[in-house]
Amino acid sequence: MFLAGCVALAPTPTPPLPEIVVEDAGFLCFSRDDVAATELRGTFRPKGCFSTTCTTRIETRFSATLQPAEAALRFAGRFVLRDTTVRFPVAQACTADCMGGGSYPFTISGVITGTSYGVWLGARRLGELVPEKVPTPKEFPLCFGETY
Repeated sequence: MFLAGCVALAPTPTPPLPEIVVEDAGFLCFSRDDVAATELRGTFRPKGCFSTTCTTRIETRFSATLQPAEAALRFAGRFVLRDTTVRFPVAQACTADCMGGGSYPFTISGVITGTSYGVWLGARRLGELVPEKVPTPKEFPLCFGETY
């Protein structure tokens, strides 16, 4: 008697690219074009320097809210990026632009001139912001947080 068999081998899976998670960490900059307006504008950048040619964003969540009862400006962000250099480390040249994490504009309406607002990023209080009737050049743009 002769017995023959065939076993199908599963292909070796390609390991996933490493993920970089940045949560509630970054750099907030406020600006105010019209001092009579009830809104603040600004931008947020996640902490870190991520090349646009060597990083891919796979998840982006960012929120900016005013909580009047607490006199708080609250920000939250979760950014997940993939480092694409692991798969092609020799062939890929990375740009030194630090913009792979992105820049996220925000507008917060309902601020009251002269009110002191706590600035929060996640559970961390970063500082205090008081939109004045006539802002001094030193007041705006005003930035909080950490870049790298």
